[in-house]
Amino acid sequence: HLDPASRVVVAGRYGDGVLDRIRREGREKFALDLPRVPLAPGRPEDLLAYAFLRKDLPFARPFEPFEEGIAFPGAAGRVPAFGIHGDSGAPDLAAMRGQTTVLFHGAGKDGRDMALEIRTKGGDVLLLAAVPFAGDLEGTWRSLAGVPRAAAGPLREGEVLAVPKVHFDLAHRFSEFLGAPLRNPGFEEFRVTEAMQSVLLRLDEAGVLLESEAVVEAKLSLEPEKRRFVFDRPFLLALREASSAEPYLLLWIANPDLMPR
Repeated sequence: HLDPASRVVVAGRYGDGVLDRIRREGREKFALDLPRVPLAPGRPEDLLAYAFLRKDLPFARPFEPFEEGIAFPGAAGRVPAFGIHGDSGAPDLAAMRGQTTVLFHGAGKDGRDMALEIRTKGGDVLLLAAVPFAGDLEGTWRSLAGVPRAAAGPLREGEVLAVPKVHFDLAHRFSEFLGAPLRNPGFEEFRVTEAMQSVLLRLDEAGVLLESEAVVEAKLSLEPEKRRFVFDRPFLLALREASSAEPYLLLWIANPDLMPR
């Protein structure tokens, strides 16, 4: 459950003022001009579903930057990082450690699994877990519950914490949904004309910033659907004479080596 103050979730018809509601909530909650996606005002009957999430989560006491960085699998060199050097002599080391809660360390088959939490100034909790990937994100999250834990507590004096900095700003348009009909009862004549999502995440010694925006727009289709027949996956090929219902040749085309280059 997300705090309503951190999100804008609006759906409706253009004619009912859905864009005005998005703009008003964006200004009131975040002092931002929303939506960020350029949208041309639709016809009164057209539909828009919109969601925006913003979480700005500073740490009460910023951590130390690791100027030398740390190694990370697949990286060409060392990656920027932050954390606690251990016994660096920084004046607020105790306050830094006090923001952390160690969940487990030295677990797993090879004794390398570990997880800890960092509390942010606003109360949200950042969890970091170096564990085997369980096939999907939810499965990996659920797997943490099965790891034996000692008594939870903060990092001890002299212990090292090193976390890679993360910063990305990605946007994706789901072109595979464009033109698809809505499945909601009573709205089957509407077709998707826009479907996109953007995600910005920044994690560093100061805290966490998360922003995500998602838009789905659907317009009433006045023309029959223009279907596409693109055989871009394995397919069955059959040949039969016009007078026969049975084929004289059947092939399953799945090997690109059978296709000219």
